[in-house]
Amino acid sequence: MSRGSGAPAAAALAQDRRAPRDPRLRGVVERLWVAPGRGLGPVERVLPTGRAHLVWRVGATAGPAEGHRWAEGVLGGPRSTGYERGTADGLTIGVVLYPGALGCLVAGPAEVLAEAHHGLSALWGAAAAGRAAAQLEERPELDVLEAILIERLREWAPPAGLALAVEALDAGQSVGVAAARAGRTPRRLHSWFRDAVGLSPSRWAAVQRVQRVLRLAEGEPDGARLAQLAGFADQSHLCRDLQAVCGLTLSAWRRGRRPDAPMHVALPIDPRRGGGGG
Repeated sequence: MSRGSGAPAAAALAQDRRAPRDPRLRGVVERLWVAPGRGLGPVERVLPTGRAHLVWRVGATAGPAEGHRWAEGVLGGPRSTGYERGTADGLTIGVVLYPGALGCLVAGPAEVLAEAHHGLSALWGAAAAGRAAAQLEERPELDVLEAILIERLREWAPPAGLALAVEALDAGQSVGVAAARAGRTPRRLHSWFRDAVGLSPSRWAAVQRVQRVLRLAEGEPDGARLAQLAGFADQSHLCRDLQAVCGLTLSAWRRGRRPDAPMHVALPIDPRRGGGGG
Protein backbone atom coordinates (compact mmCIF):
# COMPACT_ATOMS: atom_id res chain seq x y z
CA MET A 1 0.00 0.00 0.00
CA SER A 2 1.38 3.41 -0.89
CA ARG A 3 2.06 6.03 1.75
CA GLY A 4 -1.10 7.96 2.58
CA SER A 5 -3.50 5.32 1.22
CA GLY A 6 -4.53 4.44 4.78
CA ALA A 7 -6.15 7.86 5.29
CA PRO A 8 -9.75 6.86 4.47
CA ALA A 9 -9.62 3.90 6.83
CA ALA A 10 -7.95 6.07 9.45
CA ALA A 11 -10.63 8.72 9.18
CA ALA A 12 -13.30 6.11 9.86
CA LEU A 13 -11.73 4.95 13.12
CA ALA A 14 -13.00 6.31 16.40
CA GLN A 15 -10.61 7.26 19.15
CA ASP A 16 -9.62 4.30 21.26
CA ARG A 17 -7.47 3.93 24.37
CA ARG A 18 -6.85 0.77 26.31
CA ALA A 19 -4.37 -1.28 28.28
CA PRO A 20 -2.45 -4.02 26.44
CA ARG A 21 -4.18 -7.35 26.02
CA ASP A 22 -1.12 -9.51 25.56
CA PRO A 23 0.35 -10.48 28.95
CA ARG A 24 3.88 -10.08 27.58
CA LEU A 25 3.33 -6.31 27.44
CA ARG A 26 2.03 -5.94 30.98
CA GLY A 27 4.44 -3.90 33.03
CA VAL A 28 5.92 -2.49 29.81
CA VAL A 29 3.03 -0.69 28.10
CA GLU A 30 0.77 1.42 30.27
CA ARG A 31 -1.75 2.16 27.52
CA LEU A 32 -2.18 2.19 23.75
CA TRP A 33 -4.15 4.73 21.77
CA VAL A 34 -5.37 5.52 18.29
CA ALA A 35 -6.96 8.86 17.51
CA PRO A 36 -8.06 10.74 14.38
CA GLY A 37 -6.10 13.86 13.52
CA ARG A 38 -7.52 17.29 14.24
CA GLY A 39 -6.26 18.86 11.04
CA LEU A 40 -3.74 21.65 10.72
CA GLY A 41 -4.31 24.18 13.46
CA PRO A 42 -2.64 26.31 16.10
CA VAL A 43 0.52 25.30 17.87
CA GLU A 44 -0.13 23.38 21.06
CA ARG A 45 1.93 22.82 24.18
CA VAL A 46 2.37 19.22 25.29
CA LEU A 47 2.81 18.89 29.03
CA PRO A 48 5.26 16.40 30.50
CA THR A 49 4.28 13.16 32.23
CA GLY A 50 7.79 11.79 32.73
CA ARG A 51 6.89 8.75 30.66
CA ALA A 52 8.30 7.70 27.30
CA HIS A 53 5.98 7.07 24.36
CA LEU A 54 6.11 5.76 20.81
CA VAL A 55 3.91 7.30 18.14
CA TRP A 56 3.22 6.98 14.43
CA ARG A 57 1.26 9.33 12.19
CA VAL A 58 -0.76 7.51 9.51
CA GLY A 59 -2.30 8.95 6.35
CA ALA A 60 -1.17 12.54 6.90
CA THR A 61 -1.06 14.70 3.79
CA ALA A 62 0.52 17.69 5.53
CA GLY A 63 1.80 18.57 8.93
CA PRO A 64 4.54 20.13 11.01
CA ALA A 65 8.19 20.25 10.14
CA GLU A 66 9.81 16.79 10.07
CA GLY A 67 6.39 15.18 9.59
CA HIS A 68 7.98 12.38 7.59
CA ARG A 69 9.81 11.23 10.70
CA TRP A 70 6.49 10.84 12.54
CA ALA A 71 5.16 8.61 9.74
CA GLU A 72 8.18 6.33 10.20
CA GLY A 73 7.69 6.22 13.97
CA VAL A 74 9.09 8.35 16.77
CA LEU A 75 10.17 7.68 20.32
CA GLY A 76 9.33 10.54 22.65
CA GLY A 77 11.82 10.30 25.49
CA PRO A 78 10.80 11.03 29.09
CA ARG A 79 10.40 14.78 29.60
CA SER A 80 10.49 17.02 32.65
CA THR A 81 9.24 20.15 30.87
CA GLY A 82 6.62 20.90 28.25
CA TYR A 83 7.30 21.50 24.57
CA GLU A 84 5.51 23.02 21.59
CA ARG A 85 4.44 21.25 18.42
CA GLY A 86 2.15 21.81 15.46
CA THR A 87 -1.02 19.80 14.85
CA ALA A 88 -1.60 17.71 11.73
CA ASP A 89 -4.18 15.71 9.81
CA GLY A 90 -4.20 11.95 9.44
CA LEU A 91 -4.29 9.62 12.41
CA THR A 92 -1.95 9.01 15.33
CA ILE A 93 -1.37 5.64 16.94
CA GLY A 94 0.99 4.96 19.79
CA VAL A 95 1.78 3.73 23.27
CA VAL A 96 2.77 5.15 26.63
CA LEU A 97 5.37 3.10 28.52
CA TYR A 98 5.63 2.49 32.22
CA PRO A 99 8.51 4.31 33.95
CA GLY A 100 11.60 2.17 33.66
CA ALA A 101 10.26 0.06 30.79
CA LEU A 102 12.02 1.88 27.96
CA GLY A 103 14.88 -0.62 28.06
CA CYS A 104 12.45 -3.38 27.07
CA LEU A 105 12.13 -1.84 23.59
CA VAL A 106 15.30 0.22 23.07
CA ALA A 107 18.91 -0.50 23.98
CA GLY A 108 20.87 1.85 26.21
CA PRO A 109 20.21 3.98 29.28
CA ALA A 110 16.96 5.96 29.26
CA GLU A 111 18.82 9.12 30.27
CA VAL A 112 20.35 9.54 26.79
CA LEU A 113 16.86 9.50 25.22
CA ALA A 114 15.25 11.95 27.64
CA GLU A 115 13.95 15.42 26.79
CA ALA A 116 13.80 14.81 23.01
CA HIS A 117 12.18 12.90 20.15
CA HIS A 118 14.11 10.23 18.24
CA GLY A 119 13.29 8.56 14.93
CA LEU A 120 12.74 4.83 15.27
CA SER A 121 14.88 4.17 12.21
CA ALA A 122 17.88 5.31 14.26
CA LEU A 123 16.90 3.12 17.23
CA TRP A 124 15.48 -0.01 15.59
CA GLY A 125 17.22 0.22 12.23
CA ALA A 126 15.70 1.46 8.99
CA ALA A 127 14.38 -1.96 7.90
CA ALA A 128 12.58 -2.77 11.18
CA ALA A 129 11.17 0.75 11.52
CA GLY A 130 10.01 0.66 7.91
CA ARG A 131 8.23 -2.68 8.40
CA ALA A 132 6.42 -1.38 11.48
CA ALA A 133 5.33 1.79 9.69
CA ALA A 134 4.07 -0.20 6.69
CA GLN A 135 2.06 -2.53 8.92
CA LEU A 136 0.39 0.39 10.68
CA GLU A 137 -0.25 2.16 7.38
CA GLU A 138 -2.04 -0.96 6.14
CA ARG A 139 -3.92 -1.63 9.40
CA PRO A 140 -3.78 1.22 11.95
CA GLU A 141 -5.13 -0.94 14.76
CA LEU A 142 -4.05 -1.46 18.35
CA ASP A 143 -3.77 -5.24 17.96
CA VAL A 144 -1.30 -4.70 15.12
CA LEU A 145 0.67 -2.30 17.27
CA GLU A 146 0.82 -4.84 20.10
CA ALA A 147 2.24 -7.43 17.69
CA ILE A 148 4.92 -4.96 16.55
CA LEU A 149 5.95 -4.25 20.14
CA ILE A 150 6.09 -7.94 21.06
CA GLU A 151 8.44 -8.52 18.14
CA ARG A 152 10.70 -5.74 19.47
CA LEU A 153 10.74 -6.87 23.12
CA ARG A 154 14.23 -7.30 24.52
CA GLU A 155 15.46 -9.57 27.33
CA TRP A 156 15.50 -6.78 29.86
CA ALA A 157 13.61 -5.95 33.03
CA PRO A 158 13.38 -2.80 35.17
CA PRO A 159 15.68 -2.92 38.22
CA ALA A 160 14.27 -4.53 41.35
CA GLY A 161 12.86 -1.89 43.66
CA LEU A 162 12.16 0.66 40.93
CA ALA A 163 8.38 0.33 41.21
CA LEU A 164 8.63 0.95 44.96
CA ALA A 165 10.71 4.09 44.42
CA VAL A 166 8.29 5.41 41.78
CA GLU A 167 5.33 4.66 44.04
CA ALA A 168 6.91 6.60 46.91
CA LEU A 169 7.75 9.62 44.75
CA ASP A 170 4.29 9.61 43.16
CA ALA A 171 2.78 9.72 46.65
CA GLY A 172 4.80 12.84 47.48
CA GLN A 173 7.41 11.12 49.63
CA SER A 174 10.96 12.46 49.77
CA VAL A 175 13.85 11.12 47.71
CA GLY A 176 15.30 9.71 50.93
CA VAL A 177 12.13 7.72 51.60
CA ALA A 178 12.04 6.52 47.97
CA ALA A 179 15.68 5.38 48.25
CA ALA A 180 14.94 3.45 51.44
CA ARG A 181 11.93 1.79 49.82
CA ALA A 182 14.13 0.71 46.91
CA GLY A 183 16.95 -0.48 49.19
CA ARG A 184 19.46 2.12 47.98
CA THR A 185 21.17 5.22 49.28
CA PRO A 186 19.86 8.56 47.94
CA ARG A 187 23.13 9.03 46.02
CA ARG A 188 22.89 5.61 44.40
CA LEU A 189 19.18 6.11 43.69
CA HIS A 190 19.94 9.22 41.64
CA SER A 191 22.13 7.53 38.99
CA TRP A 192 20.18 4.26 39.07
CA PHE A 193 16.84 6.03 38.60
CA ARG A 194 18.14 8.20 35.75
CA ASP A 195 19.48 5.17 33.88
CA ALA A 196 16.16 3.34 34.17
CA VAL A 197 13.56 6.13 33.96
CA GLY A 198 15.43 8.90 32.15
CA LEU A 199 14.87 11.62 34.75
CA SER A 200 16.38 12.19 38.17
CA PRO A 201 14.19 11.26 41.14
CA SER A 202 13.66 14.93 41.99
CA ARG A 203 12.64 15.84 38.44
CA TRP A 204 10.29 12.85 38.27
CA ALA A 205 8.73 13.93 41.57
CA ALA A 206 8.28 17.51 40.34
CA VAL A 207 6.48 16.33 37.19
CA GLN A 208 4.21 13.97 39.14
CA ARG A 209 3.35 16.72 41.61
CA VAL A 210 2.23 18.98 38.78
CA GLN A 211 0.32 16.10 37.22
CA ARG A 212 -1.50 15.70 40.52
CA VAL A 213 -2.34 19.44 40.48
CA LEU A 214 -3.85 19.20 37.01
CA ARG A 215 -5.94 16.16 37.92
CA LEU A 216 -7.30 17.98 40.97
CA ALA A 217 -7.86 21.16 38.95
CA GLU A 218 -10.43 19.36 36.80
CA GLY A 219 -12.82 19.54 39.76
CA GLU A 220 -11.49 22.46 41.81
CA PRO A 221 -11.78 25.97 40.29
CA ASP A 222 -10.33 27.85 43.28
CA GLY A 223 -6.56 28.26 43.08
CA ALA A 224 -5.94 28.64 46.82
CA ARG A 225 -8.01 25.57 47.63
CA LEU A 226 -6.27 23.67 44.84
CA ALA A 227 -2.85 24.51 46.30
CA GLN A 228 -3.99 23.23 49.68
CA LEU A 229 -5.37 19.99 48.25
CA ALA A 230 -2.19 19.37 46.27
CA GLY A 231 0.06 19.91 49.28
CA PHE A 232 1.63 23.25 48.32
CA ALA A 233 2.46 25.88 50.90
CA ASP A 234 0.42 28.46 49.03
CA GLN A 235 -0.97 29.33 45.59
CA SER A 236 2.14 31.25 44.51
CA HIS A 237 4.28 28.15 45.14
CA LEU A 238 1.89 26.08 43.01
CA CYS A 239 2.04 28.67 40.21
CA ARG A 240 5.85 28.72 40.22
CA ASP A 241 6.06 24.95 39.96
CA LEU A 242 3.45 24.84 37.21
CA GLN A 243 5.30 27.48 35.19
CA ALA A 244 8.64 25.72 35.67
CA VAL A 245 7.38 22.29 34.60
CA CYS A 246 4.66 23.10 32.06
CA GLY A 247 5.71 26.53 30.78
CA LEU A 248 2.26 28.04 31.27
CA THR A 249 -0.10 29.33 33.93
CA LEU A 250 -3.04 27.50 35.43
CA SER A 251 -5.48 29.87 33.70
CA ALA A 252 -3.79 29.26 30.32
CA TRP A 253 -4.11 25.51 30.89
CA ARG A 254 -7.80 25.85 31.74
CA ARG A 255 -8.45 27.94 28.61
CA GLY A 256 -6.52 25.83 26.13
CA ARG A 257 -6.62 22.22 27.32
CA ARG A 258 -8.25 19.63 25.09
CA PRO A 259 -11.20 17.91 26.81
CA ASP A 260 -10.10 14.54 25.43
CA ALA A 261 -6.39 15.11 26.16
CA PRO A 262 -5.77 17.62 28.98
CA MET A 263 -1.99 17.35 28.58
CA HIS A 264 -2.34 19.05 25.18
CA VAL A 265 -2.96 22.80 25.42
CA ALA A 266 -3.76 25.02 22.43
CA LEU A 267 -1.68 28.20 22.44
CA PRO A 268 -2.80 31.65 21.25
CA ILE A 269 -1.83 32.33 17.65
CA ASP A 270 1.37 34.38 17.52
CA PRO A 271 2.36 35.66 14.04
CA ARG A 272 6.00 35.73 15.13
CA ARG A 273 5.99 31.97 15.87
CA GLY A 274 6.78 29.61 13.04
CA GLY A 275 5.23 26.18 12.59
CA GLY A 276 5.68 23.90 15.54
CA GLY A 277 7.90 20.90 15.38
CA GLY A 278 6.79 17.32 16.04
